[in-house]
Amino acid sequence: MKADVELIDQSTKIMVANGHFILQAHRFADDDVSHAVRLMNWAELPPSARVIDLGCGTGAIPFIWSQMRPDCEFTLVNISQYQLDCCQDFGIKINCSMEDVPVDDGVFDAATCCFAIGHTDHQTSLYEMARIVRRGGVVFIYDMVPDAADVSHLSDLNYSVVSRSDMERMAKKAGLVLDFYMEPQNKGCLIEDQFREAYSRYFADVKPAIWRFTVGDWNADV
Repeated sequence: MKADVELIDQSTKIMVANGHFILQAHRFADDDVSHAVRLMNWAELPPSARVIDLGCGTGAIPFIWSQMRPDCEFTLVNISQYQLDCCQDFGIKINCSMEDVPVDDGVFDAATCCFAIGHTDHQTSLYEMARIVRRGGVVFIYDMVPDAADVSHLSDLNYSVVSRSDMERMAKKAGLVLDFYMEPQNKGCLIEDQFREAYSRYFADVKPAIWRFTVGDWNADV
């Protein structure tokens, strides 16, 4: 799936105007900072890690992480220049697709992708994560899995989800070794009350999912 940058920019402007900077459908804690910290704890970033956040949104999550982990260096990737412009002034910013990041192989210790991979072709993005993270490094993904037979309505948001088994099959093909998978409890979303009808329409049939992988050896024949 090719990201619709115009749609991303339009929805971001609405969210930011209403004071929402974490553009995700789920919350795993009662406030934004605690939510970000919980994600960071699950990611288990290595000490003094060079971290690339793919599809960084407005940068709210990696900014909170950078305050908690000043030992880490952050690079923010986003296909939307508008979202990059909304980011705090920290780290390195690259305006590009996460499917084709203009960096050398293995230059990062960790790649994170929170609620963004569905704007892309999953397999292509997983290959790219495996390419840019060193062997033994971390790939952390927060996304969704279907909770119903048909979740094609998410295409209205220019987004797609795949099953747990499909994600893990594609990750294995890219050379990613599964550390753990979990489906954390959703404590609700700040935008749910404001856009209840739309939220229910698009997110009632999916549930949050977390994967943490270690980069192994690429194997296109798996």
